[in-house]
Amino acid sequence: MKTAIIFLFCFAYFHPAASFLTAKDLSRNGLKRCYERGTLPQKINGQDLPLPSSMETFVSLVERIETKYPTMQAVELIKKLQMSFRVDDLTEDFRAWSSAAQYANDFEKLFFNIPSELKGYEFAEEDFTEDEQCALHFMLSHTINATAGGTEELKEDGTAKHPRELGVVSLHSKWKHALSLNKVLLGILAGMLGPYKKSANEVYKLLLPGKSEESLNAIEINRLYAVTLGDLVSHYVNKIYKRNEQIAFVPNGVWNDLSCPTSYALIENNGKSVTNSVLRGAIDGLIIGLKIEENLDTFQKLKLSQILSMYYGPTGLITKTESLSKSDFQWCEREKNFNNIQSLKDEIYRFYLLYTNYMGAMPTQNAQDEVSEIVGSIQKSTDIFNDITAEASTECMRSDTTLDKRCSTPYDMFAILDWGTDQQRNFQLEVIGNLSVNFDVGPRRSSFGVYSNMKSPLSRGLNTIVNNTGVAGCQSCYPKYYQRSGGKNSDIEVIQKLNETLADFVEEQDQNLNDMGEVKSGTPAKIILYFSYNTAVNDDYRLRDALWEFEKSFKEATILAVGPGKESLKIFTLKDDFDVFQIPTGSVNAADLIGKLKNRICKVPAEFQFKECQRNSRSAEAENRQELVIGHNRKQYWAMYPKYFLKSFSITLKFKPLDGAQIKVCFTRSAYVMMEDNPQNIECHESSGEEIKFFVKNPCYKRNVNNCDPFFFTVEGKRPPNGVCQSLKCVTPRDIQFEFQHEGISCNAASFISVSMMALVLAALAFFTRMP
Repeated sequence: MKTAIIFLFCFAYFHPAASFLTAKDLSRNGLKRCYERGTLPQKINGQDLPLPSSMETFVSLVERIETKYPTMQAVELIKKLQMSFRVDDLTEDFRAWSSAAQYANDFEKLFFNIPSELKGYEFAEEDFTEDEQCALHFMLSHTINATAGGTEELKEDGTAKHPRELGVVSLHSKWKHALSLNKVLLGILAGMLGPYKKSANEVYKLLLPGKSEESLNAIEINRLYAVTLGDLVSHYVNKIYKRNEQIAFVPNGVWNDLSCPTSYALIENNGKSVTNSVLRGAIDGLIIGLKIEENLDTFQKLKLSQILSMYYGPTGLITKTESLSKSDFQWCEREKNFNNIQSLKDEIYRFYLLYTNYMGAMPTQNAQDEVSEIVGSIQKSTDIFNDITAEASTECMRSDTTLDKRCSTPYDMFAILDWGTDQQRNFQLEVIGNLSVNFDVGPRRSSFGVYSNMKSPLSRGLNTIVNNTGVAGCQSCYPKYYQRSGGKNSDIEVIQKLNETLADFVEEQDQNLNDMGEVKSGTPAKIILYFSYNTAVNDDYRLRDALWEFEKSFKEATILAVGPGKESLKIFTLKDDFDVFQIPTGSVNAADLIGKLKNRICKVPAEFQFKECQRNSRSAEAENRQELVIGHNRKQYWAMYPKYFLKSFSITLKFKPLDGAQIKVCFTRSAYVMMEDNPQNIECHESSGEEIKFFVKNPCYKRNVNNCDPFFFTVEGKRPPNGVCQSLKCVTPRDIQFEFQHEGISCNAASFISVSMMALVLAALAFFTRMP
């Protein structure tokens, strides 16, 4: 079958969007392939295994670039993203875009000093896979595609009754919520560059050399308002507005899927050009940009991923002067923050005058009233604000003290699917989708891998669907398009293969650290999310042996078993009361289960881990300092396992907050005390700079590595630092960096056996050489 091309035929639509790329650039950089359907199975948005169009996925991709290029600042990164992937409102022949997009593009290129020739500004080819490039293109490039694809309801003119809106992203897996990612980025870019105010005539002359419009001399243009809402309102007044006609925008749509949102279908094709999604993104971009302008000294030190994670995450935009751990400057407070902007209508009207003159038109006598009326309609729109916040009430109404918001323990998740019926599979995908589509998953944060219990002839480990990647969202997308083959492994085989998978994972991590010259330090919790729809109790001794071998190899790993058979799941877990999650047979509602899983996942302790820890090893003592990060008013759970201190006698464990921050650390040897947050039988100390010390004597006396209790810790961020947290691991500027060190730890018996044997050999040689 020949490859087909999906043309974006934007029937009866002209959008006030813009592009840093041109149609010519699109063909040159290879993005034209993103419109190919391919052979069966057909590609989704040009991708064989599609990534979701979500804010969470975008942030994790950005974070990966920031990790690879640590000196790249937010301004440079936003420009490169725009110049590499964004082109709006393409015509069906890929040769041009609408006049409105052209006007807006001219302003943006001037405001942000974008060169006409973009060659050389793109990312390196190896920075993104081809699927990721197409995903970014469709997240950043806004178009309303009204082309009928064969299955849609049609209007009389032959276009789709529910056209797809591209260039928008989802947030927190909600059906209606979509926003223009590009508009958000333009607001951040304008804010990061600082205030830009020039006379409208000065801008006019730069756009049209040799021309001048004296009536614009006294008008001052604000770049931030111009690139967010200014061009949208100006286009509406010039092309859509009709006096005595009700102001309306293109209404909300619905995502095709919650766990893998790739397509946003508009409820109605009303031809009004400006969509609620674009307005939502523009409003967010304006709010973020204004906050950045007010606090440039803080935000210019932050990464793009940090700014987006704060605004769209639980904390809001926190500055270095914030005394609380949560700010009202976040998406949940979009309407309130937008309505609090005092000069909104005046700033937009000023840009409207410039925009209208530039397009060769004359402002009407009632233009200021018209602009004011349109802005007022945006402010009062229930579709833009209320419908979205109502849908997201669980995210927006929770207290900052709820456990899942406070807990920030890093983790590496290994989800093993039981590949059964479609209903069972969809239930599992909803669970892992909800757990993975958040701002905790990323290259510098937690990871999430998805595997199945199906046989895999290509691997000695588990059948891999999604490796433990730092990209959020693909965990629930890839399984939907995964082509299964072969039969199921038995429970025994699954546990054996899990052992191999984790061994390979740890080996690869160690190799990556060695390649980067980094010391092995605190590592995320290892969590196995084991789905099983088998209700028969398996008492096979071979399964118990396999589980014992797994526990011996990975004492730090925790299995959370999920399925309808409570008794059949108990064999997989060590703490049945905490780690078995029974679901009703045929259950399709995953919400209750997800809440319980989140509470348990956050309490699985991450691991303090060391490269060397032999007794009297000076290099070990020098390398044991671990710098970690915790958020203000956040809590983490940590553990150190006996393989590191089995032969130790006198141990000192030290925690020290940096830069004037305050932390609280609690220590216990009981996993149950730690999980229950029981204040009894637990030693706790707080510090604002001094070291917190815990002393342990002979911790494994008359015990071995299998029955000696680990060390368990909880760490809480009580007061933020004096300065700005600038570690790559920081999510907000108020995050707390702290050090963990030890003294007197010895790893295991092997190191001492080798030393003792050598000492015996030397002693024997000395004895025999001295014999007469």
